[in-house]
Amino acid sequence: MSQLPDDDDRWLLLAAYEGPAKSELYLRDLKAGTPPVEISSGKDFNYTGEIFRGKLYITTNEDAPHYRLFVVDAAIPPAPTGRKSFPAGDGILQGIAMVDGKLLAQYERTPAHN
Repeated sequence: MSQLPDDDDRWLLLAAYEGPAKSELYLRDLKAGTPPVEISSGKDFNYTGEIFRGKLYITTNEDAPHYRLFVVDAAIPPAPTGRKSFPAGDGILQGIAMVDGKLLAQYERTPAHN
């Protein structure tokens, strides 16, 4: 299990890995002192996340074999209708990072087959 604090020390993102094909995310509000809330659906998919300025950025392969990115307000547990999804790129999403307040996404492009 890994722990990722956010930029203002209010949120704690916990990631639990069950082998290479499944992970789960939990979010804890340290300010409220409440127990962690499950973010992922418990299905056999990978989830990673990053918190920045009260927003939770989640990368997953749930219903997206090349992965996708969506963002939710950290104060409101995510629901399918509350997700703001970013459009998929041409390649496979490898990861995201927040750098100087900007979201950077890394994609792997595969060569086209003839």
